Amino acid sequence: MDLFAIIVVLIAYTIKGLSGFANALVFSSFMSFRNNNINISPIEVLMAFPSNLILTIKERKNLSWKIFLPLIIMVIIGVIPGTILLKNIDATVLKICFGFAIALISIEIFLREFGKIQKKFKALL
Repeated sequence: MDLFAIIVVLIAYTIKGLSGFANALVFSSFMSFRNNNINISPIEVLMAFPSNLILTIKERKNLSWKIFLPLIIMVIIGVIPGTILLKNIDATVLKICFGFAIALISIEIFLREFGKIQKKFKALL
């Protein structure tokens, strides 16, 4: 493991320790500068398992099936097409498409915040 990866891991899990989430966002974002996501995701899952297990055991009294069961189902439904996409599409094309999607969503949120877009446009939201 090189110094860059060590620093990324420390940053990602410091943020997870402070907020309880977002390690995958930070880790994947930084590591994608050097690697494709198909190589990053399995590593992140293995690294996140111990901390997620600790958080789950610690907060098991506060767990609600109504909240986390639909989220688990949505994640599983998203993993299947995501895996197929990563295996069959060039990762660079996928990153560019998602980059444009994030930029458009950010512009929409910015315009909605300042009242330029009204909430009646449900399709846009």
